[in-house]
Amino acid sequence: MSGYAIYIPGPTGPNGTNGTNGIQGLMGPTGPGSTVPGPTGPTGPAGSVGPNGVNGPIGPTGLQGVVGGTGPTGSTGPRGPGVGSTGPTGSQGFIGATGPTGAGGFNNHFYENDIIFTDSVSITAGKNAMSAGPITINNGIIVTIPNGSNWTIV
Repeated sequence: MSGYAIYIPGPTGPNGTNGTNGIQGLMGPTGPGSTVPGPTGPTGPAGSVGPNGVNGPIGPTGLQGVVGGTGPTGSTGPRGPGVGSTGPTGSQGFIGATGPTGAGGFNNHFYENDIIFTDSVSITAGKNAMSAGPITINNGIIVTIPNGSNWTIV
């Protein structure tokens, strides 16, 4: 529709005020030889209704609403799967000394131990240990001595 103006009417404004009454007619001329004025002319027609008024301006934007409160706390989630894995195996315990020697009887005169350590060992916490030397500890073998314990090589 090129070249045409499109007229979209806006909303109708309020009615205008009523027009004022017409001006009263003039008195007729005095008749010849009479001193009494003629009758009053008829009242003029009422004025027409005025045009619609212009729409007023758009009002300001209202205030922003209040922010809602925090919602309730959600429920607790499900438990995790299974139980944790088992920890590593501890090191091998201290190897005890060989019992007393003797032919069929108890001998309080000797304490025998191995000369070469082929396994890692730990002294029991709160205990001391003693070995007769010289002794050899193989590569990779660990001898653990807890705090407060002692290992004596005689």
